[in-house]
Amino acid sequence: MIAANIMSTEVITLKPDDTIARAVELLVRHRIRAIPVVDDEKKVVGIIVPRRMLRAALPSYISSGDLKDVKFAPELPGFVRRIENVISRKVSEFMDGCFVKVTPETS
Repeated sequence: MIAANIMSTEVITLKPDDTIARAVELLVRHRIRAIPVVDDEKKVVGIIVPRRMLRAALPSYISSGDLKDVKFAPELPGFVRRIENVISRKVSEFMDGCFVKVTPETS
């Protein structure tokens, strides 16, 4: 089997200057787990996934893994401030530039 047999041709994409709020909107609306980030020539320059956005919003003691068992909510006002800060930032700050590229002929 080759990638062309299972790949989507109508792909949801983002630009590096789009906001994280836009990324979250697309992830939720389309029920997808990752979005390719493309430049003006439609070349993939990165990928955005929810994990990186969440790490930026969560308190460091949770996102670092130092606290193994979280049975309480983080301090709410600080958490809300971090979320507000994250959603206004650019996709380029959170995208991962290290990803696997395949062509339609890849098996």
